[in-house]
This record gives sequence, structure tokens and C-alpha cells, in this order.
Amino acid sequence: MGSNSGESFRKDPRYRIAVGLLVLVMASAIGIVILACLAQTDGKFTYALDDPYIHLGIAKNFALHGIWGVTQYGNTSASSSPLWTGLLAVFIRVGGDHQLWPLILGVLFSAIAGLFLLDRFVAFGMNPWISLAASSLIFLAGPLHVLPVSGMEHSLQILLDLLFLFWLVDVLDRETSRKDLIIGVLLPALMCLDRYESFFLVMVPVAVCLFKRRWNLAAMLALGPVLGVGGFAAFSHLLGMPSIPNSIMIKGNLPKTGAADFVGNILWRIKALVQSETLTLSDLLILAVFSAWVLRLKAIRSETTAVRTAIWTAVGACVVHASLASFGWFFRYEAYLVVLLATVNVLAWWKMLAFRGAIEERIVSKAIWMSVVFGVCAVMVILSRFMTFLQIHENLIKVVVFFGFAALAALDRGTNSAGRLARTVLIWMMPLSFVLIVQDRHLLALDQAPKACSDIYLQQFQMSRFVRRFYPQGRVAVNDIGAVTYFSHAHLLDLYGLATDEICRQKLKREFGTPSIKRLMDGFKPELIMAYPNWFTGGQKLPPDLIPVATWTIPPITSAGGAVVEFYAYTPPDAVRIARQLHEFQSSLPKRVTVEYLKPGTKV
Repeated sequence: MGSNSGESFRKDPRYRIAVGLLVLVMASAIGIVILACLAQTDGKFTYALDDPYIHLGIAKNFALHGIWGVTQYGNTSASSSPLWTGLLAVFIRVGGDHQLWPLILGVLFSAIAGLFLLDRFVAFGMNPWISLAASSLIFLAGPLHVLPVSGMEHSLQILLDLLFLFWLVDVLDRETSRKDLIIGVLLPALMCLDRYESFFLVMVPVAVCLFKRRWNLAAMLALGPVLGVGGFAAFSHLLGMPSIPNSIMIKGNLPKTGAADFVGNILWRIKALVQSETLTLSDLLILAVFSAWVLRLKAIRSETTAVRTAIWTAVGACVVHASLASFGWFFRYEAYLVVLLATVNVLAWWKMLAFRGAIEERIVSKAIWMSVVFGVCAVMVILSRFMTFLQIHENLIKVVVFFGFAALAALDRGTNSAGRLARTVLIWMMPLSFVLIVQDRHLLALDQAPKACSDIYLQQFQMSRFVRRFYPQGRVAVNDIGAVTYFSHAHLLDLYGLATDEICRQKLKREFGTPSIKRLMDGFKPELIMAYPNWFTGGQKLPPDLIPVATWTIPPITSAGGAVVEFYAYTPPDAVRIARQLHEFQSSLPKRVTVEYLKPGTKV
């Protein structure tokens, strides 16, 4: 992979200075984010999502009670990241129960990922200063400095995926050793245990190894996810839980009608990406387009299998993710794709720079015209950022750009011009697009992270305080379960289905509705019900005999499931008690929470 002999580059003073500067960049970026979040939560750190409290709850109960559940009363398949939850359990067991563990680990893994990128870029032969710039841009584009405040497993996912990518680049260029076979099993297993989507990254390498007749390596790569996911499935079965976590079954985009549904999902997602006004999704499209385009250049085609496989691995994972998984939701679902696509683009960009003096053969095929189309799409997305500012009509830009690329392709008459033109365009466009991508994801994340933390602080955290004060071991029905269960010992009915298997099964069979909610309520007999009204509409409305007591409303939301949470009572005496408790609790609520008490008899 072009690494310096014996990794001697680490003795270079420039490398050490670059490491120090990168640490300064990362520490400053993370510090700014955390301070901005604390300013919105009255100085009390709160995660930007409710989900990390689910992982914390399971980890706490597993570490302290041997129960894999959000409550200590039973096992529940509510975690989609067994590795992350298990890791939290280890730290809670050793260092005590504290809600800051996800933040600490997230910061640690993000920082290691950034330093690992710098190290590998320099080992690849890149100048330390260029490696520093590329690592910093990718770190901010991730955005690896914002992911820790989400409290989720994505920083660890990105680190594991980067380890896998660079190991792949290394191992495909040499003979396979026994150590490689062990890593080939272990890394994919850990990747998939952390995020099931990482399975998408194993598909292309397995196919390449089979094509190259490296049977042992292909077998180990395929075995890794089987052992990881299969091992947790067996663990779940022994505990009486579903083999696949409820969160994946409910939130996933798994095809239900075979190949046609799979292809349809891809086409629908591509259309959504193109039409979306969300800049972060267009950023992902730019990176995927560049990755596909560089594969047609001789600078990359003349390379060994390793670099091309790395590019195909990232592009293939992006395509499959578009069909089976989700994008967005606080920048996290596509974060690993952004980092990996940006990484392989940096590697390709460096190869093109090194190859810039070589003669490029003319490619007279449909590929050159596909490149023109890809180029038009990429340039259009980039230029669209400036249209409003420059007051330029979008259609005029489209016409000029399209005919400009078409004319350049049509004027190609020499044996060298097509490749040189494509390479020159990419060499200039890729750094520019990286800067714009960082601008999009870094600035938008920096804007939204404090607002998201404020949402959870004003809503779920206050709900957990209310439950901990009045129903510490009571029977509570709620549809957003993280903070409520982590900060109390309440018995739970999860109205969404992550921790209540029966609701999950009903949703998968499309049998979930008002009658089934009523039946579960009658069996559970909750002392308190807290729910987002906007989550229960149509045939899935809450039972009409529930008694609304009050609502809490927070300002416009960023990450919360709804701006309004409503308190319900199961019986009239419960309504009187809950109203009294809410009045008593109101003085301790942040002033940004608006409380409204509902008249008796108000319909649900």
C-alpha cells in the first residue's frame, strides 16, 4: 500500500507535529460542541438522543443484576448494538454506574479514528501536512466531533470499519498469513456486533477473494458476521428474546417481497437523495459519485486489487445501505459511509496526483458518457450551494454545466486528452467538494447538537425525574423508554415495542392497533401513562377510555419524537393523583417547558 519501510515515518518530526496539531483540532472541536450543549441544558450534560439511555439501562442491569433488559425485571431485546452495550456493561461493572460512559468512550474512539487516519495516510506515502488536512476534514465531516454527544455506538463503528478497510488494503497486496485469517474473522464479527449495517462492508471483499481464489480469506470474512450476529442470536434465544433485536425489526427497511422490493427500495432511496433538500444527503451522493468515477481512471485501474477493492467496498456498502437502512437522524446512520467514502476518495486523489505525469489511454465507450453525467450531477450539487447567494437561476446553471461537459467530451480527439481532462477535473473538484461537505455537516451538526441536547433535557430527562420522584418502582406505560427506565426502577410497558416483544410482533404482522393497546393496558394496569400524541393516530390511537391529565410542550424540536408529551391516567382516582403530582413537580421544571392541564372528560 505504499507504506514506508518499517513505519519509519513516525520518527519524522513533521509527523509528530502533525499528530499534535490533529489532537488540538479534535480536542477543540469536541470541546466546543460539549460546551455549546451544556449551555442549553442548564449545565447538566444530556445526550442528544434518548437511545443512549436504552443502552445504558441494559448495560447497568446486565452489569449489576445479570439481566439483559432496560429494567431489572426481565430480559428485553431493545439494543441494536450488542458490542456497545456489552462494553458499557464492562465499564459500569469496573468503574461504577455513570451516564457519562458513552460520552467518554465516544470521544476516545473518535479521537483514535482521527489519529489512525493520519497515521495510515502518511504510511500510504502522503505528505504529513496533506495527511493532516485530509484527516481533519474527514474528522469534521463525519462528524466525529459531534457523534460522542449522541451517546451512541457510531464512533466505535467508524473506528472498526476504518481498521477493516486499511487491513483489507494491506492484506490483498500480499500472501495471507494465519494472523490475517484470525483478523479476517474477528474484525467483521466485532463490526457487525457493533452495527449490523457493517455487514454491507464485507460483501465486496468476499466476492473479490472468491474471484481471486483466495478461498481461506473469503471463508474467514464470511464466517465473521455469522459468528458475531449468530452468536448474539444464540445468546438472545437462551434468554428468551428474539434472535434479531426489536429495534432492527421495527425501524429497519428489510425487503418483504424479495428481489423486486429490494431493487425498488434502492430506486426510491436514490430518488429521495436527489430530490432531498437536506445538504448532508447530497454530500453522500457527491462522495459516492466521485468514488464510482475514479474507478474508470487508469491511475486507479493500473493499481493493484487492494485500492480498487477498497473503493468498491465503500460504494457497494452505500448502495446496499440505501435499500436496507436509513439515513440521517442526527447525522449518525450514514456517518460511517461518509467517513469511508471520504477516505477512499483521499487515497484515490493521492494516486491521481502521483499519476498526473503519465499518459492516459483514451476510453471510447459508454463509460466516458456516464462520467459526464456523474460529473454534471456532482457539479450541480456543489454549485447549488451558491445559487441563492448569487441569484443565479438553477436551470441556467444546468444548461451551462451540461453542455460544457458535453462539449469537452465531444472535443476529445487526441489519445491523451480524455484521461487528462477527467483527472484534472477530479483533482480540482475533490478538495473543493470536501471543504463544502465539511461546511455542510460540521456547521449543521454544530447548530443542531445543542438543540438536540436541549430537547432531551427538556423532555425525556424531565419525564425521568418525574417518574423517579413519584413512581420509582411503579407501573409506567411510555413510548420513549430510555431516560425513564435508566434513571428509575419502574416496571415498563413500552408502547413503541422495543422492550415489549408482543407489541413488536404485532407491528411486524401489522396487527398493532387500538384494541391490542387496550388489551395490553388492561393486563398491565399502569399507574402512569406518558406518550407522544402524534405517535398514536388512525387505527393506532390510544384507547378512548384513558383519561388525559396534562401536557408538557417544548420549543421547536430537533431530535425529540414530538414537541408535546401527554400524561394519561388509567382510572379516575389515578387522574386526581397524577394531576396533584404534576402541580407539585411543575416548580422544578425548566421555564422553557409549557404545562397545560386538561379538563376531565377530554377525549384521547
